[in-house]
Amino acid sequence: MIPGQKSVRVLTAIHRVIRPLALACALCFLAAATAYAQGSGNPLRPPAMDSPRATIESLNREVEEAFRARDRVPSRQLDDLLLQRGVRLLDIDDLPRELQADIGVDALLMLYEVLSRIDPVPLDWIPDARQVDRQDLSRWVVPDTDIVLEAIDAPGEPPGFRFTRQTVIDAPQFYEAVRAEPKQPGYLPIDVYQVFRVGVGPLLTRLLGEQNRLSTPDWARVEILFVPAWKLAAATLLHLLAIAAAAGAFWAGRRLRRDGESTLRMALRAMILPAVLMALSVLLDWSVDRELRLRGPLLEILEFLWTATFTLGAVLFAFLAVRIAEHLFVTLARLNRRPADLTAVSLVFRIFSLLAAVGLVVLALQRLGVPVSGIITGLGVGGIAVALAAQSSLQNLLGGAILLTDRAVQVGDFCRIGGHLGTLESVGLRSSRLRGLDRTLITIPNHEFASANIENFGKRDQMLLRMRIGLRYETTPDQLRCILADLRALFIAHPQVSADPARARLFAFADSAYEIEVFAYIRTATWEDYLAVREDLLLRMIDIVAENGSGFAFPSQTLYLRRDEPPDTGGPEAARTRVRRWRESGSLPFPDFESGERGELTDTLAYPPEGSPEGSATADDRKA
Repeated sequence: MIPGQKSVRVLTAIHRVIRPLALACALCFLAAATAYAQGSGNPLRPPAMDSPRATIESLNREVEEAFRARDRVPSRQLDDLLLQRGVRLLDIDDLPRELQADIGVDALLMLYEVLSRIDPVPLDWIPDARQVDRQDLSRWVVPDTDIVLEAIDAPGEPPGFRFTRQTVIDAPQFYEAVRAEPKQPGYLPIDVYQVFRVGVGPLLTRLLGEQNRLSTPDWARVEILFVPAWKLAAATLLHLLAIAAAAGAFWAGRRLRRDGESTLRMALRAMILPAVLMALSVLLDWSVDRELRLRGPLLEILEFLWTATFTLGAVLFAFLAVRIAEHLFVTLARLNRRPADLTAVSLVFRIFSLLAAVGLVVLALQRLGVPVSGIITGLGVGGIAVALAAQSSLQNLLGGAILLTDRAVQVGDFCRIGGHLGTLESVGLRSSRLRGLDRTLITIPNHEFASANIENFGKRDQMLLRMRIGLRYETTPDQLRCILADLRALFIAHPQVSADPARARLFAFADSAYEIEVFAYIRTATWEDYLAVREDLLLRMIDIVAENGSGFAFPSQTLYLRRDEPPDTGGPEAARTRVRRWRESGSLPFPDFESGERGELTDTLAYPPEGSPEGSATADDRKA
């Protein structure tokens, strides 16, 4: 054989062998690149678990990615990242979400540390997906350990190999057994479990230089209440500084108070403390939770306190903001001169404040993990009981709305409500306040207010003067005529008395006096002016009675001692004669006059009496 031909044949054989191998390598590289691009380009893609090798590789990748991101991502997001992706590698799906967060994250970190410290297992020894299919594997144990992976089909999750429940339970024991062993090459050189447990957040990680090591000494990491001692001291110091800042804000608000300050300035000054409370709550949450990375029951207690403080500050801030908005609206709309509209606007803004407070409390409950939807559902189930319990409150709220829309009475009106007399000061959501004549404050529930008889003195255009005055029986008829005429002239002449229908009439013969009724309307709507005009009229009445030679009567009895005069014998005889004639003629006027005599008597008496203006005119007409 020619040597050249032999060389060609050898090269041809090599080419035939290498060509398929190169093509296979290219296809494998392309598949690997595609898988890597899909895995890195889609953060929502679940971790690979189709074989024990894929599960262990996913565990290492998830922990190392979370560790490398800890200097730029808040610690809570790191925990959430491990919880959402890494916990899928563990058989703990039937545990509550809270237990998954507490147990799962710690188990992932401890298993990573255990696998990095035991004798390395060659990657070829760990079954991949092809070996699983070929050997029909459903369970694999890490050599020389009790770490077990089983093929488990969890509801709602893709099938795959997971670390068994018993492995998760035993993870703390495995970790304690190997934590003193050196780490194998290829793993992170730092204890990731200790970093996540006692490490710090992004800012402190860079400041303390803890990217690859823990800078705090061992004695500072001694746990008190499940928290490292130095973190507990730092958190205590931060809260003391926060309390001092809140006290300083309160003191500053008191120092800025001025006598006679406006409502706007007072509300702005009062907003200092709520704003500081909210800011301190946010700063404490950021510094203690994100940077100090406290964990355990102490963090839950502190989160409750921060949320409660922030909610309190937000509610106070919302109340004050609504108050400022109400003041600006009233000022711009010029409602100060319209009490009814002012009261309605105040009630609307109060409702806004209440709704804002309820919304902030609901948000706080949601942040604390309280199932608000469950509470609302429970209220729906017990709606009848709630309605019965809140019946009085709803009645008061509707009563206040009726008072504002009906406008039977307004703030500032002097009124009588049921048996209470006073000036209405305010109409609230539950009750209204009345200032009594003795300056006591009377609180009346709105539903009672709306259903009571309301006598509004503030709506009067005039005020009534009505009384009876008694004159002594020694007063002669002419004196009575003069007094009545002078009283009528007084009402006509007085500028503060409405002449129509003012009157003064002889009303009755009382036990001790002639009674004269006085009736007139005084042209005023205020009580003070009414009292002044009434006083003036009474003084003038006293002058009129005195000028006419009479006096005011008072309850008395007069005993007259005199000798009886002989009886008048002519009067009785004349009366008997008159009655006898009626009987003889059959015209006795009892029980009534006969129709003919009634006709003769009709309108024969002169009225008004002769001598009066109307009486004189009537007499002249008759003569004419």
